[in-house]
Amino acid sequence: MLKEVKDLTGYPLDYALALALCHRPMNLLIHPKPNGDVRMPGVWIGNPDGMHSRITYDNVVMMYGLIVRERIHLCPVKLDGVDAWQSWVDHTKGQRVYGPEPKIAVARAFTTYRMGREVEIPSALLQGRLL
Repeated sequence: MLKEVKDLTGYPLDYALALALCHRPMNLLIHPKPNGDVRMPGVWIGNPDGMHSRITYDNVVMMYGLIVRERIHLCPVKLDGVDAWQSWVDHTKGQRVYGPEPKIAVARAFTTYRMGREVEIPSALLQGRLL
């Protein structure tokens, strides 16, 4: 289902962020953590060496790396009287996005920069389920 990046959180935002990072949906593994599996549930990117990396906007180190590498800006703002964060990639000042916390704003800014304002998200993720 086509969704606006500005509205994404949780696994759907993780999925969109993974797409923005690798541009190859066939390399993505949406992992529900079956019994006995040691991996955490979530969205994973398959690497050429057979290893997988978990992608989540909750990974502070990964998000900090994106901020530095992509020159992503953050600015605290008020939206309808509520504290929020505005974010944009340095050379795309017209693509400002917002989030309730910095990591969500950064993930949305990077995803919008790479994928555009809308991205295709599997329906199961939108319903809060892993595939």
